[in-house]
Amino acid sequence: MDEKIFDIIEILRYEYPGVRVALLNSDPFELLVATILSAQCTDRQVNEVTKKLFKKYKSKHDYIAASQEELRKKYTQLVSTGTKQRI
Repeated sequence: MDEKIFDIIEILRYEYPGVRVALLNSDPFELLVATILSAQCTDRQVNEVTKKLFKKYKSKHDYIAASQEELRKKYTQLVSTGTKQRI
C-alpha cells in the first residue's frame, strides 16, 4: 500500500509541477485545520483568520484545552465574512 501511495504522489508531482497549497500552514495539523475552515469561505479569508489562530493555538493540545465557545467565536469570524455555509 505504501508503495502505491508513493507512486501516486510521484505521478501527481510530474503532472502538476510547482503546485502549491494556497492555505498558509507550517505543519500537517495546521493544514488540516485550515482545510476544514476553507469549506466555509475563501482561502484568502481562512489565511487572514489562521494567522491569528495559529499564533494562539500552537498545538492540538491548545485546541483541546480551549472551550467550545472560544473556538466558536473564532469560527464565526469566518462564516460571518462571506459564507459558503451557515452554522
